[in-house]
Amino acid sequence: DTLSLHDALPIWMEIFAAVTTDVSAAVYRVPAAREERDELVQWAQRNSEIECDVSIGTEDRIVTLSTCTGGDDDRFVVLAVLRET
Repeated sequence: DTLSLHDALPIWMEIFAAVTTDVSAAVYRVPAAREERDELVQWAQRNSEIECDVSIGTEDRIVTLSTCTGGDDDRFVVLAVLRET
């Protein structure tokens, strides 16, 4: 089966961090182990430019959205937990 442009894919995400960082940050690497994932989540929450009270479980799926900021190596990254609809 394939999706057309008219098919709806409802998703719900809870944002838990928004960070300005550079292109070499760990957020651009897929964690190989749960410990690396936990460290990434802690780093993002510690450095977040917004305050979010979102609980993140060990089985939660994390979504990372990124865009440039206009600078050469700076990026604005939003991290969220994907929730079931």
